[in-house]
Amino acid sequence: MRYFDKPNCVKISQINDKFHSLYPTEHRMPRVPCKNFKLLKELCEKEDVGSQVDVSEYLSFTTNCYLQTISCMESTIINVKVGKNISPLLYRAANKRLKIGDFCISRNASIGKISYVAEKVNAIVNGGISYFTFKEKYKFYIPAFFITNYGEDTLKCMTSGGGTQQNVKRNTLLNMKIPFPSATDSNTQEEIVEYVSKMVKSLIDKELLIKKKVEKINSIIERVMLENNCTNYYSYPNISEIKKFSKRLDTGLYGTKYKNVINQIVKYPGGYQYVRNLRYKWISGKTPNVFVENDKGKYWWIAVGDIAYGLKYKRMKRFNTAENVENNILIDGDILITRKGATVGKMNMYFNRMNISTFVNEDIKILRLEEDVIDKVFIGMFLNSYYGQTQLLNLASRGTKQGLTNDNILDVAFPLVDKEIKSEIFKEYYNESSIKKQGTLKFEEYDEKRNKELGIYQINMEIFRIEKKLDQIVRKIVNNEAIEIDYSLE
Repeated sequence: MRYFDKPNCVKISQINDKFHSLYPTEHRMPRVPCKNFKLLKELCEKEDVGSQVDVSEYLSFTTNCYLQTISCMESTIINVKVGKNISPLLYRAANKRLKIGDFCISRNASIGKISYVAEKVNAIVNGGISYFTFKEKYKFYIPAFFITNYGEDTLKCMTSGGGTQQNVKRNTLLNMKIPFPSATDSNTQEEIVEYVSKMVKSLIDKELLIKKKVEKINSIIERVMLENNCTNYYSYPNISEIKKFSKRLDTGLYGTKYKNVINQIVKYPGGYQYVRNLRYKWISGKTPNVFVENDKGKYWWIAVGDIAYGLKYKRMKRFNTAENVENNILIDGDILITRKGATVGKMNMYFNRMNISTFVNEDIKILRLEEDVIDKVFIGMFLNSYYGQTQLLNLASRGTKQGLTNDNILDVAFPLVDKEIKSEIFKEYYNESSIKKQGTLKFEEYDEKRNKELGIYQINMEIFRIEKKLDQIVRKIVNNEAIEIDYSLE
């Protein structure tokens, strides 16, 4: 749902108020029937804005000190490691450091985007981002309005379009209205605020859990390689190696990093294999000429931008199309890999947990293995690991834009690990939960028990369900509609 109205006509005085602009989006009006609200600045204990850091201060090597930019806000929790490396001296001299419990809100680029600082970080905030310490009572209530479209729509209505992009002023954000629910016959306002807060907290916990499970999978693969004395080794390239790679002279193929990874794999005691030695087929993606977004659409269509790093889907958008896409439909265990551009090698897997027919666009390669599901997941997780990504990114072509071919993916080598290790990895990525919300079981206990059982993929789907639930709750709060409290996540 969008939270603005488009007027049929505009008065001259309104045009003058908008700096004489005739740009249509300048005259959108926020749609907020709810009269019970507080300004954002009234709900904060602390608020500040980031400072612009000159690009000359960026470092090309890891320092464990970061400049937190909009790129760090890909999900609901901040990932500072995709920000810019800065000097520890610059970090220590700064007074605008992030701490656990802060929320960051973007005021330009992706307006209204919010992320939470869930872990200790050594990071300062870049310009164009505000960071907040909310009052404890509303700490996880306020973010619901930025996780949904309400924050973005409201801020855009309050902000001039500008030239190339909109930029929200600090005071504009602080004066944004945060609606509050009306009490109903069955629930007080405090109970509804608590309900929303628990849903947001659950979503953040699940985002953090996915991150930890991905790290655990990578550590399992790392442990296996190190425990089996797969030591680093480097030798200068010879003619036979160059011929093997179709006479390519890409430095990455003969560099220390790539050759050490290959050496570790080929010397694995249990043996190794190439992806091309498995039973496989390629499934093509498709972008229909005509398709319409619809909340209850028949298809989930996945684009490159819908896949996040860290084995996570960012969003689920449903569409309807009259075109025939049956030959492009994904099945359980398909491996999705982005094939070109800055995000080449980004990947995830697919399982039909939401009972929606799904296909992808042409910029995503779909590797379908005719193997047991545990083997499929192991290959997918290995491709996402340091060992898989090092091979993929060095095997990819190095033209104007880096790109992966089918042969590049098939040339990836992997170790033949024991079934117990594959099962351990499989459980971290794909695992169901039998825990259901019933009786007097408290939500926090119920959610914690489910999180202990669920795999990464199931947690991702549960995040989608929480986001949809939050969208419905916020819509009802804004429209003064009655809210039914339902803590179940199945």
